[in-house]
Amino acid sequence: GVVMTNFENLFSKGTIGSLELKNRIIMPAMEPGLADSRGNLDGEASAAYYGLRARGGAGLIITGNVAIEPNGRAAAVQPGLWSDEHIPAWKVVTKAVHDEGGKIFIQLSHAGREVHPLLGWEAVGPSAIPSPVLRSRPRELTLLEIEQLVDKFGQAAKRAVEAGADGVEIHGGHGYLICQFLSPNMNKRDDDYGRTLAGRAKFAIEVVQSIRKAIGPDVPLSFRLSADEMIEDGIKIHEGCDYAGIIEEAGADMVNVSACNYESAFYNLPNYYLEEGCFIDLARAVKKNISVPVATVGRIRSPKMAEDAISSGAADFVCMGRTLIADPFLPEKVRQGKQEEVRPCLSCNKCIDSLSMGPLVCAVNSRLRDECWPREKGTASKKIFVAGSGPAGLTAAYDLAWQGNDVTLFEGEEQLGGKLTLAAMPPRKHPIGEFRDWLIGEAKRAGVKIKAGERLAGSTVTEENPDHVIVATGSASSKPPFTVQEGTALYSVHDGFTAPERLGENVVIIGGGGEGAELADFLSEGGQKVTLLEMKRKVALDLLPMLRFFLLRRLEEKGVEVIPRFKVQEVGPGYVLGKRGKKGMDRLEGFSSIVIATGLRPLRSLADDMELE
Repeated sequence: GVVMTNFENLFSKGTIGSLELKNRIIMPAMEPGLADSRGNLDGEASAAYYGLRARGGAGLIITGNVAIEPNGRAAAVQPGLWSDEHIPAWKVVTKAVHDEGGKIFIQLSHAGREVHPLLGWEAVGPSAIPSPVLRSRPRELTLLEIEQLVDKFGQAAKRAVEAGADGVEIHGGHGYLICQFLSPNMNKRDDDYGRTLAGRAKFAIEVVQSIRKAIGPDVPLSFRLSADEMIEDGIKIHEGCDYAGIIEEAGADMVNVSACNYESAFYNLPNYYLEEGCFIDLARAVKKNISVPVATVGRIRSPKMAEDAISSGAADFVCMGRTLIADPFLPEKVRQGKQEEVRPCLSCNKCIDSLSMGPLVCAVNSRLRDECWPREKGTASKKIFVAGSGPAGLTAAYDLAWQGNDVTLFEGEEQLGGKLTLAAMPPRKHPIGEFRDWLIGEAKRAGVKIKAGERLAGSTVTEENPDHVIVATGSASSKPPFTVQEGTALYSVHDGFTAPERLGENVVIIGGGGEGAELADFLSEGGQKVTLLEMKRKVALDLLPMLRFFLLRRLEEKGVEVIPRFKVQEVGPGYVLGKRGKKGMDRLEGFSSIVIATGLRPLRSLADDMELE
């Protein structure tokens, strides 16, 4: 196909060492959780997962990190290459990627001290400094053990090449073992592996040299570096630049510039509260100091930002990680000028959170291993009605329409998208609006007949007699679980977002889950004074920890009064009465309005209506 002229840098060929890549888009290392407790990879599932991203057009795929010894695993299920028994499963994966015309590097890693105590294997490190996050107490490595680890990296790299990998990446970032040696925060050794910048770099240099010797001069070798750890006394960018130069000299063909460690992990996986492209300047700084190619990463969602990173000289390659989980076909869609078909990543980190429960899950893409594009119309031919155009209704509608069914979507409101429209309104949450627009676009591309402003009634179902009806009518606020005095005006979360001016200057929100907390963020942004009441001991517990962290910090900065452990008993005009922790009854007053955010109940009227007929 024709290359879109406005992305000529992104789709130009690139080289890493002697390897030529068809474009500048890299899928960076992200763990999909497809292994067992002995380090054996699920070859079939991994082949489908990585193969799909190769078909989607990424120039290079880098696997999630692979441990060089059993103690080097950071998770209960993480693949290894510490034994020849691990090779056959990896061969299945590399073949799948090559069959799709892709290239693949295997990333090798050792977790060092970042091992959860419950995993049952020993945490080690350059120094016996505990991990502030996992609380594991590492044992300081001896000189002999360091030598053995250097050798194990080399052996694992040899196996990676034997398994068909086009290259190897060393994980030298994110607080894992090599980063622990590089970091003045974690390395307090007073032998040759510590003391000075050069001393702290010695382990990394030896690992690069060991791998280079094992794989020969022609296999490309990338080094992933946290160029700034973003903590008090960690690696700062000027040291990151020095390290990059040392690593290049040791024999690396590319420096893949990332940031952070476990302590700063809330920034490492930048969610929607952080700027897009937040680490590009780190790559720009490193690139000025070395001559081998540089890759950049960090919430790069838009092809335009990726193109700009290359054309401005910040980097030679762009890692689009979660973006390619959300839509494996992003590179091909953009190359063919079908950018509006790209399913947007929300930067919501559902993916990261899901790994503690098993294999990877994405909030916007349920088909991580078996999607097809361009979509072919199927031959199913049922008549299907869908009631409701929220995420469930729109997804069902386009999916069924692509299968070849005759689908009509009914929505009582004039605007499609259901609760997504509200969800996109709090500060920084505009990606949800992009997702809503994508769902609507997908339904139209699939040929769904859309009836906006028309609520589906039981009588219509009886008259038209479709084969199937999908009821996706969503939810409404549940009845408040306390006494409401007569003459008290109560507002819903919906009212708060759609008509904030009606709430007046001093708002109390009853219910401090994610919904209530995000409404507090929205109203306080507009200058209203907000009090947030929650029964539990903390607010926004239904949000992922990293989202909660940034949201609560925003509320604090804007002076929102957050009152946990408050059980409301009664509300009346302008006041709230309730039990506050162990203190007994408390009366809060002077409010211009009261918003109820105590949860939702399903809207069942259509379902009930149809049962009756």
